[in-house]
Amino acid sequence: MPVPLDSPAANSLVVQQAQEGRIGSLAVGNFSPIEGKEAALSEATYLRDTLLVDLQGASLLDPVSTSVITGQLIHTQMDKGYATVAARFIVTQQGGRVLYERELRASSTWVPALGPVGARWEAKEQSEVYQKLMGQLFSDPGFRLALRR
Repeated sequence: MPVPLDSPAANSLVVQQAQEGRIGSLAVGNFSPIEGKEAALSEATYLRDTLLVDLQGASLLDPVSTSVITGQLIHTQMDKGYATVAARFIVTQQGGRVLYERELRASSTWVPALGPVGARWEAKEQSEVYQKLMGQLFSDPGFRLALRR
C-alpha cells in the first residue's frame, strides 16, 4: 500500500532559485499522467500542487499570466528507500508558442526505517523527490531563459 505523501510546502531553495533567476510570473495549467496511467492522476495532481506552492512562495503565481506551464507525469516509482519521478514540463505563451519543453527526472534513496516513524520518514522522503524535481526545473538554464523578466 502506498504511503500518503506529505502536503506540499514551499521549498525555500526552489523559491530562492526562482527569485534569483528573475523568472517572470506564470499561470499553471493542466498536469496529467501519461496516457493509460489513470492511477497516476493523484501523483500528477501532487506534482501540480508542488509547483503551485513553490510559485506562490516566490510570488510568481499569476492565474492571468500570458505564460502558462503545463505538465505530463511520465514516471513515478515509490518504494521503501527509493523514489523517482519524471515529468515533461511545457511553457507556452498566449497564442500557443512554446517557450520551453523538457523532460526532467529526479530520484532519491535513503535507509528505510521501521514502524510508525518509518512510515512518516517514507512519506517525507517520497514527498521531497517532487521538490528535487522542482529544483531541477527552476535551476534549468533553458527554463530561466524562456521566462526571463
